[in-house]
Amino acid sequence: MTNGEASSKDPSNRRRDRAASDGTVWISRKDRLVPAGRLLDLSDTGFRYRHDPAALDAEGFPLPVPAKGQTLLVAITLHKSDQPKAVHAEAIRIIPASDGSLEVGCRFAGADASEMKDIHRKYVDASLQRARTNLASSRAKLFHQPDPARRKREKIGEILVRRKAIDSKDLEQYLDGNRSGVPLGMRLLKAGLVTSRQLGEALSEHVGLPFVDLNATGVEDSALRRIKPGTAMQMGVVAYAISSRRLKIACGRPLTLDERKELESQARLRVIPHIADQEQIAAILKGPGGGKRTARHETPTEVLVRYRFYGPTMEQLDARTFEGAAANLSETGVLFGGPVPRAIVEAYAKRPAPRMLVAVQVFHGSDVAPVVLRFEPVRISPVPMPNRIVPPGPQDTPMCWIGARLSPLIAEDRRNLMRLCESMREE
Repeated sequence: MTNGEASSKDPSNRRRDRAASDGTVWISRKDRLVPAGRLLDLSDTGFRYRHDPAALDAEGFPLPVPAKGQTLLVAITLHKSDQPKAVHAEAIRIIPASDGSLEVGCRFAGADASEMKDIHRKYVDASLQRARTNLASSRAKLFHQPDPARRKREKIGEILVRRKAIDSKDLEQYLDGNRSGVPLGMRLLKAGLVTSRQLGEALSEHVGLPFVDLNATGVEDSALRRIKPGTAMQMGVVAYAISSRRLKIACGRPLTLDERKELESQARLRVIPHIADQEQIAAILKGPGGGKRTARHETPTEVLVRYRFYGPTMEQLDARTFEGAAANLSETGVLFGGPVPRAIVEAYAKRPAPRMLVAVQVFHGSDVAPVVLRFEPVRISPVPMPNRIVPPGPQDTPMCWIGARLSPLIAEDRRNLMRLCESMREE
């Protein structure tokens, strides 16, 4: 037997065909398949996917990241029209990505060999189709022809309408009455039709740069001092963090090549630009007093909440769902009371407190579906609590007040919280 024959028959030496292709990974939760994230690659023995932090399970809570060694019932679809077919798989590794997301590697398990082969065959076909499309795009670029695969960039107004920041009829009327040559976003902002944050998030999607909330991330003094105040004021930028010899810059518009070179020359670091709220940038550039925001409008309330605790990588810390009541809400956080597992209470009694998330379902008014929000606990304090606010929980879960700030993990959470606070104030 030759070496080539031996390697072809040895499963450990067999080459696994993997290729990039769009697809969705589904995970069974409470006897229901729910989309868990985007498929990254697939072989006939396993797959890898990026876990979506916004994915919700059958009960409306964030879908937890599978634990290493956990056996799962999963499905993989490559097209929207595909019907998910469940197969067994085992999570073998959890990989934190550089952008804060998580990649999960799984291998197939059980006797679903025929289903695996069918899924893999469809995946290879989809990958070949994508390769043909990329080849056509490369040929078009080489011979200066129109790119058949190039998508037309969505306009800033279309993005604002899709995000429901402005009504399409209002946008059309405004466009018909304004032909001044001023950029559309600035005109809408000056007219009060959109907020500075809505404009920043839409611009971020339009130009393909990440959005940063400076109120949530904060600004490091060491980073701020890297750029001269005059340069920062002239360009309208804020250096807010240093990470791995890279300077993160918040700007209200895309930087030109010359501006990036100037900033890198001053900082002696590679510049990584992010789009930010222009009002936040202006407040920070005003100086020590300018960065202070106006007082939060806290809304007293006693609405019902249900919540679960998760770790920093979205692993579930306790399988139980707890019930409590919110004492007040603001645009940045919440104060609510209810039972908390004793292990979490003891962990928060130490310093520094551990990083974790609490996913909260807020039941308000006549809403059929509760608003789901993700918070980062700041303090958890065991204190006596009136029974009219929330009944006591299990014996191993002392009653606590939980103060938490909104997590920047999901951008949609901030908008949902602001709408919730506004509707409560109107009542």
